[in-house]
Amino acid sequence: MPRLKLKSTPRSFATLIFLGALGNFAMALPDDKPLEFEGAFLPSERAANRLSATIDQSIKSISEAELSLKRREAELELRETSVNKSREELAQMLTYLVRAEEELQRLLNLASEASEADILKVTELYQNMKPKEAAEVFAVMDPSLAAGFLSRMNVATASRILEQLEPEASYAIGAILAGKNVRLSPSMETKQ
Repeated sequence: MPRLKLKSTPRSFATLIFLGALGNFAMALPDDKPLEFEGAFLPSERAANRLSATIDQSIKSISEAELSLKRREAELELRETSVNKSREELAQMLTYLVRAEEELQRLLNLASEASEADILKVTELYQNMKPKEAAEVFAVMDPSLAAGFLSRMNVATASRILEQLEPEASYAIGAILAGKNVRLSPSMETKQ
């Protein structure tokens, strides 16, 4: 690169600033005499080496950051794959649980229907017994259970069975039956 030598004049100083801004260029003055200068306005070799080292360090830092970003991106892709796989597994488990719950509900309904059918059969059995014989069974039965059977019978048969019971048992069953069938009036509900 050509070295410029410059005589110190205000015009040459402005030219140096301009040249410093544009880099190391040779310019011709209006009278076509080339400028030459050395010194503070041109970077020294040491300054150029520092600038080069700074640029190299910046490039190295950018490369390291880019490599770090690529590694991070790869990690995130692995995590995303893992999360998507987990979501799929959860969706499959949820589907399985929903189906299992539906099957369980179906079985509970079936059992409830079977229980209800069994209760109706036993109720019919008690209803077809002679009132005195049924009363003997109801006398040893829990009053709540007895009330449940009697509530499913027709009123005439249930009253004949209750007549055959001891007064205490008849009262306990009657109180339970009354509690099941009595609805509280709005004024009573607010008092509770």
